[in-house]
Amino acid sequence: MARLTRVVSRYLEALEADDLTALPAPVFVRGFIRAYCQALGESAETALSLYREQAGLPPPPVTRPPVAAGSPGHDSARRSTVLVSFVLLVVLGIALFGVTLALQSGRERVARRPASVAQPTTEGSRSTAESPASPVTTVAAPGTAV
Repeated sequence: MARLTRVVSRYLEALEADDLTALPAPVFVRGFIRAYCQALGESAETALSLYREQAGLPPPPVTRPPVAAGSPGHDSARRSTVLVSFVLLVVLGIALFGVTLALQSGRERVARRPASVAQPTTEGSRSTAESPASPVTTVAAPGTAV
């Protein structure tokens, strides 16, 4: 039986003798019981409930059955997920389009600006590079030749 169930023989003997102190942690024992019942062709649920009673363990937690793919709750949840995904995709596309337009308009403004733009200046602040060349006039003192 130990070869068939792949359970160490001392644990099988402890199970048959109801010696719970010689057994490992309950999670392993439940696996041993399932393997033993499967080898005998019996239902493991009865044996597991007897083990829980003798060991003083709480009953297993009740789990909800999984939602079937064809049930109405599954379809509405799937539709809402698809709808939310679609709305987020549209919003992301609009935002990307807006950013692209803003970047393109900024580039066009820079490209349209002429290469040499004359800056308005006041008379006192003209620089020599911007002012037109003016003839140098000198005033000669009376009685001297120029």
